[in-house]
Amino acid sequence: RHQDLKTNKGYIVNEYGETSLPDVYAAGDATLWPFRGELIQVEHWENAFNQGKSIAQNIMSPRSNAYDVIPYFWSDQYDENFEYLGHAKTWKDVKVEGEIATGQFAATYYDDHNQPIAVFWSNGYKKRDDVEALLKS
Repeated sequence: RHQDLKTNKGYIVNEYGETSLPDVYAAGDATLWPFRGELIQVEHWENAFNQGKSIAQNIMSPRSNAYDVIPYFWSDQYDENFEYLGHAKTWKDVKVEGEIATGQFAATYYDDHNQPIAVFWSNGYKKRDDVEALLKS
């Protein structure tokens, strides 16, 4: 039956974490999941943790909790902190605020309809809750 398992550089799952095999779920780095009309892969522990929680709820109560989380990751590199919220495979425009030279800045990515689709920021220049509200508006 493993030949029925749909993959594409990872296990393809639906919004409930279900693979193409009955009663088989997958989460984390090994998955591609639907986000705004395309399959994406987010390789960060926070995504794996949140997907796992969602899948546990779906195992206990089938299809009760669709995973609809805006992709997020962060990284600390020496004295620098970088954060990214959203998904911008392609974009029409990017607007930078702050000072790149000082490491205090944010870059907001916009789609063809001038809607914000992702934000990259450094060293606490933005607050995650504010960025999430912007992307949900």
